[in-house]
Amino acid sequence: MPAFNLRVRELSSRTALIEAEGQLDFATFDQLEEAFSGLFAKSIYRLILRFPGLNYMSSAGVGVLIGARTTVIENKGKMVILNDLQPHVRDVLDILGVSQIFHFADDLTAAHEVLNAGQPSAPGSPA
Repeated sequence: MPAFNLRVRELSSRTALIEAEGQLDFATFDQLEEAFSGLFAKSIYRLILRFPGLNYMSSAGVGVLIGARTTVIENKGKMVILNDLQPHVRDVLDILGVSQIFHFADDLTAAHEVLNAGQPSAPGSPA
């Protein structure tokens, strides 16, 4: 089975960072799907995805991202992918035309800005 490592870190009660490396394909996509499901079960719908070590993404992996995005939007959340993708992984998103439906940011600070855009927050509330 191809190597795939996944880390999920809850940044606040509303926001999580998902990091992945290795190969996201038919043999591993269920791990990412389970990570999303676990966060959704906790009503966490503000997601930052960081995949700099992801060296392969198949259509199965793209499908998981699209499905998660749908759930996020239905629950008035946002999903941001950091721009540190390997070029050939970004090419997969571009070729399939799905990069147009995702938010991208250059770093965590910019990702938080995207997540917070258009959403009023209480003073002192975590992102």
